Amino acid sequence: PVEVPVKVAVDVPADVPFNVPVEVLVNVPVYVPAEVPVEVPVDVPVDCKGYQILTLHMAWGCLPENIANSKASSFYFMRTTPGMVPVYGSIEEAEMDMPLQLEYGLLNSHPLFMLDQLLNLVYQPLLSYHQYQHLEVTSIEGSKANADKRLSRRSQNSVADIAKRRTSESTTSGGISAAASSTTSAHLRDDFLVGLQKFMHETDKLLSELKGKVEYSIRDTDYLWMTQSSFMYTKSPTQVDTLLEATISKPRVGDGPLVELKYWRDRDSILHSVAEQLNDPIIQYMLTLHMKTEGDFEFTRRDLMKYATEAKDNVRFLSTLERHFRNIKFGVTFQSATETIPPMMNALRMIWIISRHYNTDELMVPLMERIAWELCERVVRVIDVHSLFQLHTQAIKGITSQAVKMLHTWKNSYFTIRAKIESSGRDVRWEFDRKRLFDRSDYIADVCQDLHDIAQVIEEFNNIFSQELKDVTGDADRIDDVLEQVYELVEPIALLPYDAFSPSRNASWQALKAKFYKRVVEIEDAAKDFIDESFQVRHLHISSASSVHPSDKFIDVVNNLFLEQKLNPPVFRAYPPVAGSIYWERSLFHRIKASIIRFNTMEEMMSTDIGKMASQKYLSVARSMRKFEETIFSKWFDSVEKSVPQLLRSSILTVVATPTHDSVRVSDSSSAI
Repeated sequence: PVEVPVKVAVDVPADVPFNVPVEVLVNVPVYVPAEVPVEVPVDVPVDCKGYQILTLHMAWGCLPENIANSKASSFYFMRTTPGMVPVYGSIEEAEMDMPLQLEYGLLNSHPLFMLDQLLNLVYQPLLSYHQYQHLEVTSIEGSKANADKRLSRRSQNSVADIAKRRTSESTTSGGISAAASSTTSAHLRDDFLVGLQKFMHETDKLLSELKGKVEYSIRDTDYLWMTQSSFMYTKSPTQVDTLLEATISKPRVGDGPLVELKYWRDRDSILHSVAEQLNDPIIQYMLTLHMKTEGDFEFTRRDLMKYATEAKDNVRFLSTLERHFRNIKFGVTFQSATETIPPMMNALRMIWIISRHYNTDELMVPLMERIAWELCERVVRVIDVHSLFQLHTQAIKGITSQAVKMLHTWKNSYFTIRAKIESSGRDVRWEFDRKRLFDRSDYIADVCQDLHDIAQVIEEFNNIFSQELKDVTGDADRIDDVLEQVYELVEPIALLPYDAFSPSRNASWQALKAKFYKRVVEIEDAAKDFIDESFQVRHLHISSASSVHPSDKFIDVVNNLFLEQKLNPPVFRAYPPVAGSIYWERSLFHRIKASIIRFNTMEEMMSTDIGKMASQKYLSVARSMRKFEETIFSKWFDSVEKSVPQLLRSSILTVVATPTHDSVRVSDSSSAI
């Protein structure tokens, strides 16, 4: 490919109410064959290999009929906002704000066909399953955040203003949507979906008529030649035979009951179109000539009318079930599909009784099998096992229980109608192949019940290892470790390399489930041991508190006694005042010390808050007593140090003379000893 300047000439109609440049020169990479001569204009650089002229035809309002019916591709642009489009100062502003002003796209097929695809493949699934797309909302919010980050790097003030406006609009719309109730939103969505389905029914019907329209190409000028030629009246019956054979042998494309309805509508449209054209006078004349020469078209006509009548009857009967089929496939919740199943089963019973086509096992079983397939596919589409456990356990239990109820309702309704038919005794019994109808639905219901039970286990673990247990045990880290092991239980389910809803993987799913519950038992045993240990420690703390409390009270009693008598301590008769006071203080200290030493041998007791408090109180009282001892000793030592030298020089015994006899008196200095 080479960069070739392409001159785009715009064919602007006269009724376009705005100015459009009629010629634009752009460089595009194209393949230029060497043998194709190219012409280089004067105003194009010399290094360019050549140029091509591309003409764009512009239409205002409606798409021209010749373009709509052709295979040409068309771009469309539609305004989504009122008023004038602002004039932007830079290309960055235009790139960011213009997409908010316009809705644009590409049409590369018939507009009616593309509209039908858009409604069936985009809007109807969005309306049907929007409430379950929690992860898409998260991803959209993440992409918006990334876009805002990219926009914030731009330096233009105008870009910042536009970003602010977008943020403001987003915030406003978010506040409005948050304020609306979920019930109102669901009703609006349901009403809009019903209207959309009616519109889709009309588009499908129109497309079927357009596809099934069969016309014979016979010109009026060929009428005389046709009467003289045997070619035309031998060719026309052959065309009918070929068309009839192709229509009858055409297979059903897709699964689900709506495919069955569409198949019969297409068949009815084609066969009735041919049957109506056979009433044309020219065709009647051709067939008359053919009957005279060949004489075998009556069998073809009879088969055509038989198959056309059959298709018409089947369309009429299946149309009574269309609303039920659409609710099963596109209903907003599993509950809506569940409520649809019983009346749908009653309608199937009426068709079984009245219809001339769906009155045998060979024809009714495939229709009911398609219904069962649609119910199973609905569960598979909504419940994504890989991301299911990112939701809250209550949401998981709600979704899975509704799915189980829907699938069980399908089976129970079948047996209820079967019992009614048997009790009536007038109609042919339903002896259908239950394996084809219920094997897959029963298996998917069992898997959904397993997922519900797994979510229940996770919820019970969360309820047990809650903040209350952390407060009671006081070991939050260990509880968090147990919860981490609980959350790891669902990791193998989120990383499944196969489809859990496939019956062929039943053995793998059962092995995974057995491994899950084995691990649950291990966690339960470890949790029981942990809880028992925690409560034993808690009980030990309580008993320790009751044991330490008397010792703590005894310390208070001794301390109060010490404080009351330390100014005038009781001294034994044989003890001096200072030594007796110290002896009294030490006797009190040894009493409280003995009790604390006994408790220090039990670390569990002393590690409690009450034990630590008692230990601190003991140390405080001991320091106070030690200070008392040091104070009185230092006072005694200071006084004795000054008086001892003088007292040592004094006599202890003194002779005193009296008139009658001599006597001995003890010196008063003896008090210093």
